[in-house]
Amino acid sequence: MKNDHASSGLARDIERWDYLDQLRAGLMVLGIPYHVALVYASHSSWIVNSPEESTLLTWAAQFSHTFRMPAFFVLAGFFALLIIRRRGAAPWWRSRLYRLVIPLIATALMVNPMIMAANSYAEAGLDGMLEHWTAQITSFGEPWQVHLWFLVHLLIFSAVLAALWHFKDQLALEARTHALQNVLERGPVVFGLALLAIGGATAGFAVAAKLAGVSYLWDGILIPARVVANLPVFLFGAMLAFRRDWLERFTRPHAGLWVAAFLSASALAVITPIEEALPRMGTYFLAPITGILFAHVLMSAARRYLNRSTPLSRALVDASMTMYLVHIAFVTWFCALFLSITMNPLLEFGLITVLSLLGSYATHLIVRRSKLLLLLFNGRSERDPLRSQSRLSTAQPGAGLAAPQRMVS
Repeated sequence: MKNDHASSGLARDIERWDYLDQLRAGLMVLGIPYHVALVYASHSSWIVNSPEESTLLTWAAQFSHTFRMPAFFVLAGFFALLIIRRRGAAPWWRSRLYRLVIPLIATALMVNPMIMAANSYAEAGLDGMLEHWTAQITSFGEPWQVHLWFLVHLLIFSAVLAALWHFKDQLALEARTHALQNVLERGPVVFGLALLAIGGATAGFAVAAKLAGVSYLWDGILIPARVVANLPVFLFGAMLAFRRDWLERFTRPHAGLWVAAFLSASALAVITPIEEALPRMGTYFLAPITGILFAHVLMSAARRYLNRSTPLSRALVDASMTMYLVHIAFVTWFCALFLSITMNPLLEFGLITVLSLLGSYATHLIVRRSKLLLLLFNGRSERDPLRSQSRLSTAQPGAGLAAPQRMVS
């Protein structure tokens, strides 16, 4: 009886916050045009690089990168606490292992070698492709992770949240969280100071990681400072689920927060490509601040414009995880094949984006017809403890501080 009540309550919550699930899916699919734009970017080198650079696409990619994944982590934190409060730490953590670990391993083994092959074709041509590709797949490092870093981060954040919730009574977690929220509600100055403190702590950790020689771990697969920058964003999302009045207020448009969000994101977009130590520290300082502020922009806009479910939105939510996991294979191969074609960068960008969207969605249609493929790319199985209760599944070494924004996200 208790489980039935919890399930029906969760179902009501899913319907009530459908606009947030649509936003989460939209942020994942937005990764497709973002990654296509990186091919024409002038500020960094990517898996495949076009000789035709575009200033417009460079800044569009850099600006969207300041908020897209941080906003996703806010939503991930919100949905995580929403479910963990109803189901408990252990069942929720087991569900996360299915939802995150299986797709992480499957995509790394089945999709990422194709991405490396596209890079090898672009770098070495057809004649040298095999040798170049063999060198990549036999080496341990960041190419095996590419865009899958977000699953690694979600695993870490989920482990932290599950541990906190498991020991919530000993830690007086709920009382302390309510007390913190009461302090933050004292006014915009207090909230602003809290954001500055989070940014300062993140920048401080980045400096400490550099001094300790742990800016990059496992050949660049894990960047500790980047994890620390996203963790408070995830936990802020969880706080929104702690008290529903917080979500209500956070999703109401506030002009001052919108202005602050765009100013912060613009500053972050400007300084991120700069390699010097001070701008890099500033990047870590601004990253969590921009993530939280821009989450307000996106969530308040989604509440107004994505407030009802449609067949298209339901299809997007259903497809978003698979599309994100496989899309870079389509993006890199289409871009590599277009290297020999002379075309306006903006026109080429639009064409490759459409082709990659279609290819990724077609892959989703294939995956959803197979129980095995659903398990591999969505972590969905009859053994998943929360499968029937939730469709809210939350889908280079160098000198100085670790680079906070890698070429893929």
